Parts: sequence; structure tokens; C-alpha cells
Amino acid sequence: MKRIATLLFAVLAIAAVAVPAAGASPRPDDTARLDIDLEIFDLATSTACNADVFANVSVSITSRLHRDRSGAVVSMDETYRGKIQWFTRGTGKSYSSTIEALVHNEFPEGVDFSKPAKITVIGKNGGVFPIGGGPAGTGVLRYDGFIYTVGDGDWPYVTTDGDPTWKVGDFAFATKRICAALA
Repeated sequence: MKRIATLLFAVLAIAAVAVPAAGASPRPDDTARLDIDLEIFDLATSTACNADVFANVSVSITSRLHRDRSGAVVSMDETYRGKIQWFTRGTGKSYSSTIEALVHNEFPEGVDFSKPAKITVIGKNGGVFPIGGGPAGTGVLRYDGFIYTVGDGDWPYVTTDGDPTWKVGDFAFATKRICAALA
């Protein structure tokens, strides 16, 4: 009976140490915030509208790294919250919308220069990622991408290899709405 009690105590002691570590909050350097105000040329919307379409983007991006048990970065989530206003120069016409998106980046081969990234954009105005790329609208976009540089603390910076590999949402409808407002 004493062996069972000792074994049970040892298991509980290990669990007491392991559970807080597994549920521990991220290290302070695993979360970052960036506020961006910029003007972009929107190629996807320009092509759809057959006009030069630009957009003023004002967005706050909060990024969080996710690590495995060894401390290696395996994914990163970014939340985008802000506003976007499409316009054509010289006409005075514009169309505005909010930005509320989550970008989930997975790194199947680790975080290193030119390693692949699987990128999923969920939410409203997927056209904000990559900045100035992808269609506007609400839904889900998936991209193949890659890491183009790695910053201090293993922060990966990713971009896409082109157009979305999969999408579902109201992207065509949203683009038609923008084009109609700018016509």
C-alpha cells in the first residue's frame, strides 16, 4: 500500500509541475503589436474594376508566436483590426469598410529563411494580407507562402507565392460593390 501511495504522490507531483508549464502564458517576447497607416495600390481590385484603385489602410496588427515543447516556433497568429478605404485618384469616389481578420501561419519545416509557410486568412477584407494582395471581402483564403526573413526572437516574416490556393466567401460580391462605388 505504501508503494501505491508513493507512486500516486510521484504522479501527482509530476502532474503539478507539468500542467502549469503546458498552460503557461506566452513569454513577453512572443506577442507583438504594430500599428500601420499606409496607402497601397490594390492590384486585385484594380484588375477587377479596370481602373487604378488605391486604398488607405489603417490597421493594428497583434502577432503571437506558438512554440512546441522544445521552444521552436511552429505557428503564428496575427489579428488585423482597422479600416480600409478604396479610391480612384481624381474622381473623388471611394468605398470604405472595416478590417477584422485573423491570419494563421503554419511552419511545417521550421522557421528559417525560404522555408514554406501555410497561410490561412479568416475574416473580413482578406485583401489586407498580404498587404495589397488578395481579394477584398469576407471569408477564408488559403495561400502557399514562404518565410522571407527571420527577426530577433525567431519572428518569421512571411509572404505568399501568389494567388490563394483555396477560397470561400463573398469575395466576388464585395469586389463588385467596390467597383460600383468607384465607377
